[in-house]
Amino acid sequence: LMTLLGVVGGQIFPNGLPVYLSSVLRSLGNSFSATALFLLGLRMVGKASTLQGPGLILPGILILVKLLVFPLVTRQTVNIMNAGANFSETTDLSTFGFLYGTFPAAPGVFVIASQYNRDVDLIASSMVASTFISAPLMFISAKMIAITNLTPADYLQELDKFSFDISIVAMVAGVWTLLLFALTRKVKRMPHRITCCLLISQLICNVGVILWSTLEQDSLWKMYLQFYFFTIGCYSSRLWTAFLAITILFLQCRSLCFVLKLWPIFIAVAWGLPTLMVSLLCFLDGTNIKPTEKRNPSFQYGNAQAAIAVFLLVMCFIVTVGCLILHQRFKKRHERYMTLSREVSSPDADTSTLASGSAVNLLAASSTIGTGVHRRRTSVTSSDDEILSANGRVGAASGSCNGSNGDGHSTTGCGGANGGQGCCSNTFSNVRTVVDIEDLAITRSINNDDIAGCGSPESQTNGLCSASFNCPAAAKQQCQSLIERYREQANDGLEPLEFDKTEDQQQILRHMVLLILLLCSMFVGLSLSVWTLIMEGMSGIYVELTFLDAFLNFGQCIIVLAVFITDTGELLLPMMKFWRKVWYGANLLQLPIWSDLSVETRHVCDQFTTHHLERCRKAIAKDIRWRIKVYRRVFYGTVFVDWLLEVGLAKDRTDATHYARRLIDGRVLRHINNVYHFHDRNLLYTFCERL
Repeated sequence: LMTLLGVVGGQIFPNGLPVYLSSVLRSLGNSFSATALFLLGLRMVGKASTLQGPGLILPGILILVKLLVFPLVTRQTVNIMNAGANFSETTDLSTFGFLYGTFPAAPGVFVIASQYNRDVDLIASSMVASTFISAPLMFISAKMIAITNLTPADYLQELDKFSFDISIVAMVAGVWTLLLFALTRKVKRMPHRITCCLLISQLICNVGVILWSTLEQDSLWKMYLQFYFFTIGCYSSRLWTAFLAITILFLQCRSLCFVLKLWPIFIAVAWGLPTLMVSLLCFLDGTNIKPTEKRNPSFQYGNAQAAIAVFLLVMCFIVTVGCLILHQRFKKRHERYMTLSREVSSPDADTSTLASGSAVNLLAASSTIGTGVHRRRTSVTSSDDEILSANGRVGAASGSCNGSNGDGHSTTGCGGANGGQGCCSNTFSNVRTVVDIEDLAITRSINNDDIAGCGSPESQTNGLCSASFNCPAAAKQQCQSLIERYREQANDGLEPLEFDKTEDQQQILRHMVLLILLLCSMFVGLSLSVWTLIMEGMSGIYVELTFLDAFLNFGQCIIVLAVFITDTGELLLPMMKFWRKVWYGANLLQLPIWSDLSVETRHVCDQFTTHHLERCRKAIAKDIRWRIKVYRRVFYGTVFVDWLLEVGLAKDRTDATHYARRLIDGRVLRHINNVYHFHDRNLLYTFCERL
């Protein structure tokens, strides 16, 4: 409508608007931007939480596409269209197109979104973050545009220093992240195992960059060494990025066993293929390894190296993007199936928990429904009892892992009577299901390995392919042994109570954020490689991209550390506990004296010590190593609960937990550090010495 009015106004006033009308319209136009930005800021009040967790992914993608992809696409589009009258004018217009692409989104986008009520909060949060991030990029781009007719010697010395500094910081970040994964035993898990290989490749690349910056070009073997380190590390890190995306996809849609079978292939391709390509380059034309003048290490070999980089980056970029898209499609499909299954099985249940973006929580919730067990919740007051109630619900979800549910009715697990139906199948007679139960059980085990501490034979076959893949019997046996070895290696042992074991142990969300950031790195590297192949003249934008590529390529370890930096708290937890103990005093568990205990509690303690203690000690007490310390004759809380259920001293996991808490109060059991009461968790307990 306003455009039509403008056309009509142009016909009515061919010589220009009157002065008074022009001043009024100019005032309205100037106030639009300020008013729209004020409305944008007002909309963000109390909405900062939308940029946390899963809500950060989509705005992050929009921001990165707007600030990195759009400027490069705009510049290349102007070049392809030959928008100028000559080459110089076209170059100037393409450079301006790049600068224009770095501008933040216009406020009109938010106004239109508000008018039609289409993802207003998402658009608002994305625009606010994009505005803050685009400011330094605009400033740098504006400065770099003024630089023309450059020669490599004008910036290579600064690029050398910048790459060296980034590599040093990245090596420190990479070693710290590897140490973090090793101490928390995440290096044994999937997909953290792939991430560790990515870090190792990046460390190899950083060594090559440091050698390039420090070595003189006077020895051929030194240049060969540097070229091998840099190129193999750089190419393998791109391949490991694609393999990480493949791993996340197959963990979602296939099985953990299938990913473990691909693991040797990943190693052979990710490090074997770059080694083969570098060897062929050195064998066919080794003269380019020792150039006459110093170049960008990414293009040390010349156009041949740039062409190989373009091919590798295109393939890895397509694979990574495709896997992320397919992963989201499978995830959305599971969410719809879980919602429908929840509505059919429990029409009156609250389905708000299914709105979360984590497929792990959805699957865990569906398995809780599938058990069909209804418990009477007792009134509680203390925080410990609240934890008990939560653990009772988790125990209900893991009833199939222990062979019985809370009411004592058995469930058929892997290897049972229904073993012929697939790798892992559970049969529930009282629940109407919409999706294949086998697929739900498999997917739950994939996304949340051993979530409830299941250690029975029925649970050890979780992680196998569903029956729809028609795996032969021999392959199923091989997969079962493979999963068992994986579980033994990946078992993290003692569990700090402060960490929620029901969360996604594979950290799929963080790995997806990491993949998105690495995709940006690949896109910048691809743009720079293509520009190097077809470049006719060097400009300031090319130099800006060179430094940006140096950070995103050589600093991938920094990106990984930034994604997983919060896991450092698990390493600092013992130090924090010690500091709290020193600052606030002793934090030991305070128990009532024997005379204050109820008659029932004393009777339970006497009965257990008289009739069950020695048998229990022989059955579950053993030496367990956790990290760097070995604890003698201890057992996990979950194992003790399993034993109580096995011998019939408790009817369900909640009852067993209350039984064990009476033993703690009666000084029959104790936590190894006398810090926690009894919980059905992977916490270590032992029998009191007086017994």
